[in-house]
Amino acid sequence: MSNIPYLLAAGCVMALTVGHAMASPPDTHACPDVATIVQLCTEEDGCTYQATAGNGKKWNGMNPVAMESDLATVAFDSAYILNNRTPKFVACDYLKNQGAGMRMALTLDDPATPNENDWFSDVQRDGSTLPRCNGPVASRCAFTTPVWNRSEQRR
Repeated sequence: MSNIPYLLAAGCVMALTVGHAMASPPDTHACPDVATIVQLCTEEDGCTYQATAGNGKKWNGMNPVAMESDLATVAFDSAYILNNRTPKFVACDYLKNQGAGMRMALTLDDPATPNENDWFSDVQRDGSTLPRCNGPVASRCAFTTPVWNRSEQRR
């Protein structure tokens, strides 16, 4: 009996598996909820902020004049996608009533794409436009990135 049908079947399974891995859907992200942000404050440096974004990536932020009590008073305000910068990043602004607050940034290797209707083109002072989304609900400002950790999936 020939092994050719088994070899053909195995080849088809391998091709489908590789094709599925290469055609993975993009990852979806949003600015972190305030409750998930961890802060570290010192008298000399103000406060730094961090939140998990997934697959080892982190949102990072800082405010050199912030006080420890500020985090409890901020709310999500807006998000920007900055694919035209090096490095590329998504910025999330959190403000309190008096306008003080902080910005969290997620550095990206690949461009981000807005995936909700709440995003719009915001004209900047230099005439360029950036994708922008306004709060108060961070999850409505979702965006996608190519699948992270793709190189580790191939190993």
